[in-house]
Amino acid sequence: MARVSLTQFNDAGGAPRNFYNVDTAVGQGCPNRRDDVLLVQYFLRESFKGVSDFKKDPFPGGVLAVDGRAGPQTFAAIRHFQKVSKAKGFSSAQDGRVDPPVGEKFHGSISQTQYTILTMNVAFKKARPQDWPRVSKASDCPGELRPRLIEPTFI
Repeated sequence: MARVSLTQFNDAGGAPRNFYNVDTAVGQGCPNRRDDVLLVQYFLRESFKGVSDFKKDPFPGGVLAVDGRAGPQTFAAIRHFQKVSKAKGFSSAQDGRVDPPVGEKFHGSISQTQYTILTMNVAFKKARPQDWPRVSKASDCPGELRPRLIEPTFI
């Protein structure tokens, strides 16, 4: 299920680093669990609307539906996101998949590229800084996704 994950890596300020994650892969031929697909679609749609790199190279498939159903439009949107991210200098795979990170690694062991879900987190944060890191509280966060994205409270 879509969820909030915590890495052991710290940001420059030393605070724990949270990110929104999928449990299973999303993409053509992948498990495409509904809540994982919802998270990917939501992050893609908001990144396409709010990040200047995607305004310069817009998604040719129009406005991406956030309906939890993986199909040709979602798969094309993932590939477009990866293409634009790579062109912008991110170490992005071009495989049309959004995989969950394995362990505490930010890069895949075979591709040596950053996991697409991590790049999507960066893009969403750039597009919607007012809603980061409380995505579940964003007014347009899909209702079905909200309970899965409850941010942890640290003592």
